[in-house]
Amino acid sequence: METVKILLIDDDIAFCELFKANLSQFDSGVEVELSVASTADDPLVDANNQDIYLVDHRFYGRPMAPEIVKRIKRNGEGRIFVISKFGDFDLLKELLNLGISGFIDKDEIDYAEFLKFCESISQTKTSLEAITMKLNRLGD
Repeated sequence: METVKILLIDDDIAFCELFKANLSQFDSGVEVELSVASTADDPLVDANNQDIYLVDHRFYGRPMAPEIVKRIKRNGEGRIFVISKFGDFDLLKELLNLGISGFIDKDEIDYAEFLKFCESISQTKTSLEAITMKLNRLGD
């Protein structure tokens, strides 16, 4: 199976460490590579090499998620989820219109389910790679 690359974009360092620790507690059939960007200006945000982006909706009290989502969409692909402890429904509606895949409540994360989702992404990546290899052989 392919490694699933995740970028957690959050200024709450304690939450980032907790997320990383909780992910490692589960034995899943998928390898996860977790990177953390603690500022919206981190170059990882624009690197365009992640399968999943987890974007905190506020940085230092400011709603930065729309700006970050637009940057990710402009620079590449990947599934974008906004994470938050606060239910700002107007902001969520704006983010859904920007094309995010969903919203995750920081206090309600089901890590086992999240890893199952990562496993499905890994399987899709593996299938796409196999199809690409077959197409390349046909073209030779």
